[in-house]
Order: sequence, then structure tokens, then C-alpha cells
Amino acid sequence: MISKYFETWNESYGNFLLVVGIIASAAASGAHHYDLLPLLEIRSASTPVRRMTITRPPNLKAKLMVSVTGFASDEGKCLLALYNSESGFNDNLAAIRLESFDIVDRRAQWEVDGLENGKYAVVAVHDRNDNGELDQSKAGALGERYGYSNQARSKNGMPTFQEATFDVTIPGVEIDIELK
Repeated sequence: MISKYFETWNESYGNFLLVVGIIASAAASGAHHYDLLPLLEIRSASTPVRRMTITRPPNLKAKLMVSVTGFASDEGKCLLALYNSESGFNDNLAAIRLESFDIVDRRAQWEVDGLENGKYAVVAVHDRNDNGELDQSKAGALGERYGYSNQARSKNGMPTFQEATFDVTIPGVEIDIELK
């Protein structure tokens, strides 16, 4: 009697567990499409062999939403630079994304799609004269407002990447930067 129940369970659930195991193994290997028929023959007196295909969605990417406040006026542009490493931090040429936005009601918004999970830092500048640079006086004093992610500030010059860094994970993250 027990063997009859075991055979029924094995036919019904054993195939299901085998399919789940195959899918998990294929997913771990990074496969996006699984054709289970060559891997598994499902036989039953009442069920014919069927082709089963399971597709998983492509790798998802994260979204970053940046809200910048603290502008002295709506004049000029907001420059935003996104970095993902210490190398070249604060150098516009090393930024993985660099964009310019209009300022409306002394605020600017930036939405960045398609980011991998990881550590990032953002620099924001109020480019009042729209020349694409953070202006300095001849004495070296900064002439335009700027800010960093994490509201990072340094008494000895510009903050480091580590001071400004934040984590981005799927589905995404929102950060605020206040210019000073």
C-alpha cells in the first residue's frame, strides 16, 4: 500500500521537483531561455510529452532619481556629474554621465536609468553663466554654488568619492543634494 502512494507521489511531484531543480540550475548559470524537453521526459499514461519553455526577464537595471535644491536663482543651468569610482572623481571627463538641466523654481531633477548595482557619487553645480564649468575667482574662491551626494563637505577642498558615495540597488534610489 505504501509503495502505491510513493509511486503516485513520485510521478506527480517528482517530475515537478526535477523541473524546478533544472530551472534553478540553468538560472544560476545565467541562462535566459530554458528548453526542458531535451533535459526531461515527462511520461504519464494520461499526459502526452509536451515541450515546456520558460523565459525569465532580461537583467534588470536600477534607476537613480536626483533632486537638487539650494539654487540662488533660476538663471543658468544645473550641471550634474555621476561617478562610479574614485579614479577621476571631480573631473568631468571621468564622469560616467554628465548632463545639464534647466532650473525651475530653484530646483532641478535628474533621472538616470540603466545603472548596475554598485557605489556611485553625484556632483551638482549651479552654472549661473552657462559656461559648463565651476567658476573660480583669481584668488581661487569658488564663484558658483555646488553640492555632493550625501551632502558631503570637506574643510580641505573637495570631498572624496568615499565621502560622497551611496549605494544603488534595483529597483533604484532617490537622493537629495542641497547646493551651498
